[in-house]
Amino acid sequence: MTHKFLRQVLRRQTEALGFLNDFALLLYGMKTDGEALISRLKGAGRQQVIDECLCRYAELREQDYEFGRALTAMDEDEWHNLTEYLVRWHSCENIEESAAKILDDLLQTMYTNGIMGNFITPLSLADMMARMLEPMAGEVVMDPVCGCGRLLVAAAKRCRDCRYIGMDLDKEIKTTAFFNTSFNGMTDVALYQGDFLKNPGKEKVDVILANPPYSDDIRETLNFIDRMIYTLKEEGRCGILVPEGFLTNTINGDVVRMRRNILVNHSLECVISLPRKIYKPYTVSKSSLVLLSNQPSLPGHQVFFGDVPEYVGPENEFSDTVYEQSIKQITEAWKRWKKGEKDDFWTASLEEIKEKEYIFGANHYQRSKYRYVSQQGRELWERILKGQEKLNDSVYRYFREDSEI
Repeated sequence: MTHKFLRQVLRRQTEALGFLNDFALLLYGMKTDGEALISRLKGAGRQQVIDECLCRYAELREQDYEFGRALTAMDEDEWHNLTEYLVRWHSCENIEESAAKILDDLLQTMYTNGIMGNFITPLSLADMMARMLEPMAGEVVMDPVCGCGRLLVAAAKRCRDCRYIGMDLDKEIKTTAFFNTSFNGMTDVALYQGDFLKNPGKEKVDVILANPPYSDDIRETLNFIDRMIYTLKEEGRCGILVPEGFLTNTINGDVVRMRRNILVNHSLECVISLPRKIYKPYTVSKSSLVLLSNQPSLPGHQVFFGDVPEYVGPENEFSDTVYEQSIKQITEAWKRWKKGEKDDFWTASLEEIKEKEYIFGANHYQRSKYRYVSQQGRELWERILKGQEKLNDSVYRYFREDSEI
């Protein structure tokens, strides 16, 4: 069934995130005991429904979050339409499968409307990071600035048999992450409200995925990277989205020293340059994905570089999904390279990077022999080949008919 009604209500809310969490609470009750909640929705007031859900499910009370503000602020018609929506949804949908889809649809609505984009990593990027880091059974996986939990969910889709940890400063968005991970079937996950920079915790982890919120102060980037490396186990690995300034700044001595530390004392695995529009419409910003491991580089170590081409199609059709094909190509190339397959991959040695003042910007090491073909370029090439085949067929038929005459 359509979620258009929910998207319309969400866009009208003055506290959209509050509405999202209140609605997710109802979804949680519906998913756990739908018949009981349906009967309460038909007879009880909205605050009573919320209170009964909190009383029934201890894990919701543990969120330490004030539910109900957005739902109690709805007018009677909106509340009636919302309850009718839930009743119809319960009767015709697979609740276990669709709760996660509904929540993600609403999260995407908030992203595309610029309501809470700083809490959401684009789906294509989240999937890319999870595939390149590839969590393995038994590992501890962390997102120290988890937002709504999209990176944790992407990692769990790659491997369910891990223990997941999420942390965020914002109590409200941490509650959203609880619902997101729960609806996606994640059972071994711990979510905390806190400042990772001030208190990263004592536990060491195997994998870190992070899309930190950066300010204009480059020191914040340095602090995040330093804390993440500190939190990794020996030989642990980390994928972090960083602003372009961290990769190419040669004036700030602290930035250069941090890059040198990564290159010399740890192991820089790859740098993938990302298009500015991948965060659009929330923002337009140049960044890169950096993968590193917490172990010294071996002699002869090479760093893998890649570049996701900028989308050049119509603006009104823009979505981060247009980058899926290019991202898939880079991810597959990365996996082949990690397996030691021979190909003209786009790489650079530690010596080359040192000579360039430890610059990590991918375009500084671009090889003319190797390019990732954009989706638009691939489609154009396929059309040219099909046109060539049609032309060959026409020429063949012409000469065959001419010879028969």
